[in-house]
Amino acid sequence: MSERTPEERLDRLMGRLRSHDDAIRIHAALRLTGPGIDPTRARPALTDALNDADAEVRRLAAWALARLAA
Repeated sequence: MSERTPEERLDRLMGRLRSHDDAIRIHAALRLTGPGIDPTRARPALTDALNDADAEVRRLAAWALARLAA
């Protein structure tokens, strides 16, 4: 089994921000601040997540954006 490239990992996480499952979206928002994440590519998906129906997803998206800005 091969490891994912950083770009593949980022694409997968950004896709998970559009999941129907709140828990998957929450997990994705948390992981989008991890090592190897390109903040420039992650910001638009996290910005869209600020309008999520779930308050926890919105909170974590805001937290992730603040962390990426630091």
